[in-house]
Amino acid sequence: MAKAPADQFYWGDWLRDPALQAASASSRGIWMNLLAHMAFGDPRGQVKGTPDQLCRLGNCTESEIELFFDEIKHLKFGEQITRNGIVTIWCRRMTNQEAARQANNKKMRDWRVTKKLL
Repeated sequence: MAKAPADQFYWGDWLRDPALQAASASSRGIWMNLLAHMAFGDPRGQVKGTPDQLCRLGNCTESEIELFFDEIKHLKFGEQITRNGIVTIWCRRMTNQEAARQANNKKMRDWRVTKKLL
């Protein structure tokens, strides 16, 4: 499926999210970097890797990524799961938007097939 060429970023949502605003400045910066990687992720809206790999993606130090993991877990501005040393982080909004986009694409494909049959 084709990737979206651009995304809308809702600045007001960023500024008005109390959980995100309660996070440290370093965690907000890491989150922004990871959001950019999530936009190109497969599946879209998700990024995964070892803590060291996520450090490089988030452009941060080991101590900053540990603080980020703690804040995302407690403040819940995103989702995180760790299994077998691999950390998966995702953005609920981006994941939901991608699911809606795929559902709409399927609906349009089905409609086109139905219309050709008539």
